[in-house]
Amino acid sequence: MVARQTAAEASARDEPAQDSSGPARERTLLGIVDGLRAELTRDRSAPRARLEDSLERDLGFDSLARVELLLRIQRGFKVDLPTEVLERAETVADIARARGESSTVFRPIK
Repeated sequence: MVARQTAAEASARDEPAQDSSGPARERTLLGIVDGLRAELTRDRSAPRARLEDSLERDLGFDSLARVELLLRIQRGFKVDLPTEVLERAETVADIARARGESSTVFRPIK
C-alpha cells in the first residue's frame, strides 16, 4: 500500500482533533476512510463512507488495510491509537465511539 496523503488527511492534519467537536472528528475520520478506500479500489465514484459501514463487508478493508487505516488515523489525529481498537472494530462508528468512551484510547503523540 502506498502511504500518500490525501486532501482529507491533509485537512485532518490542520484540525486540532483532540479539541474538535464529535461531528468534526467524525467527518475527519470518514475523510481518512474515504481516502484509503479510494486508493485501494481506485474507484473514485464509490459512495462516501458512512459511520455504519462495515470495515470488511462494505469497505473491503482486510487486515492489511486496517493497519494502514490505523497509521492514517494516528497521523491525521496526531494520536497513538492502540491496535486493539481496530482489531475489535466492525464499523467506522466503532472507531469513532472508541474516541468518545475513553480519553486514554486516543493518546496525543508528543
